[in-house]
Amino acid sequence: MFGKFKKSSSENETSGTRSDKVPKNCQFGSAIMNRIVIWIKASMALVPFIFVMFALYRLEVAGILMTETPHRGKISVFLLTVGMALSFFAYTLLFERRKED
Repeated sequence: MFGKFKKSSSENETSGTRSDKVPKNCQFGSAIMNRIVIWIKASMALVPFIFVMFALYRLEVAGILMTETPHRGKISVFLLTVGMALSFFAYTLLFERRKED
């Protein structure tokens, strides 16, 4: 598998950087990994909002938050707002950029 990437005898082991030693067709992996990490972080940031939506569903299925419940709309909006705020804070923490000194 790695036979075609063998170094020639004229190459010095100590000269050059790592990017000089890695063939150009093998460097695509970091871009794909960065994209995968971004998708995973974005998915993790959505977990609080999805959890709140599932909780609202379960409350309605269990009969706790029925249509006859007083202030049902306000309770739903409040819970969804809390879920969105938690997702926003999770997104902010996961994608924060640190200032370089």
